[in-house]
Amino acid sequence: MGMQENAIKIAVCDDETWFAEQLKQKIETLAEKAEWKVEVDAYDQTDTFLKSDIRQYQLLFLDVRMESLDGIQMARELRKQKIQAMIIYVSAYIEMAPQGYEVHAFRYLLKQDLDRSLPYTLKEAVEELAYRRKTYEIHAQGRTDLIPLRDIIYIESFKRIVVFHTKDRSSKEYRRLSDLEEELRDSNFIRIQKSYLVNLDHVAYIEKGEVHMDNEASLPCSKEKYEEIIQQYLLWKGRQIWGF
Repeated sequence: MGMQENAIKIAVCDDETWFAEQLKQKIETLAEKAEWKVEVDAYDQTDTFLKSDIRQYQLLFLDVRMESLDGIQMARELRKQKIQAMIIYVSAYIEMAPQGYEVHAFRYLLKQDLDRSLPYTLKEAVEELAYRRKTYEIHAQGRTDLIPLRDIIYIESFKRIVVFHTKDRSSKEYRRLSDLEEELRDSNFIRIQKSYLVNLDHVAYIEKGEVHMDNEASLPCSKEKYEEIIQQYLLWKGRQIWGF
């Protein structure tokens, strides 16, 4: 494929040349059918891949077991370099899956199941990348701020004022929380109580009627919706971990 504007840059790295090329072709075929703009580069040597311009890639397909440097070690090195590309592991060995947790892998696919699992996994990855690019436009006090949706930890309501809490700051806007709930319904946000919308990406755990966020905030759940909230969280968490 030639250079395409706004294309999703994808790298495939597997020390079996034939498989790397086959996976590249499968991804390109699926992307063409779905009308996604992608550019896919295939590597059969980890050294060549690591010497490339890795920061250009948004999505990486890595084999877990490679001769010179396996996919887990490679991902650790990338994370040390603050490279946050989404990682999908493709392996013949299911027992290696738990190690993907360490480097926040998006999915773990089995080579022998690729024809079934790759189509929907690639679709979910493209949707997640689109979500990561989404921003929310806040209008307050005569100024406009753009906040990436993924950076919003939770949204708090005080009467007609909503407060957007991120890791670094809080921003206020005159809005109804119910309107925001509807607007963000497909963006990983759920209503846990009349005054709170939380971003599932930032939920650390749920316990004893409270949702604990990764910024150490503890937010009360609605007693009536508590079981439903737990089910929504567990369902979302399961989708993030497994590609099966």
